[in-house]
Amino acid sequence: PEDLASDYETWTSKLDQMQDGTERVRDAAASASQYEVEAIIEEVDTTNKEADELGKQIGFKVCAK
Repeated sequence: PEDLASDYETWTSKLDQMQDGTERVRDAAASASQYEVEAIIEEVDTTNKEADELGKQIGFKVCAK
């Protein structure tokens, strides 16, 4: 629905951010930078929580768990 379009776009953007973060964790782990890995994981976790909240607002039942 039109009234959810903005939230949906933000939600899909957060999913993209999580994908990018996962790739950054992989790359940081390959360079043995534990501090960087932990920082990225924390960032991805925060983004995931934000995406879950948006998913709930949109009405997703499975994706927002």
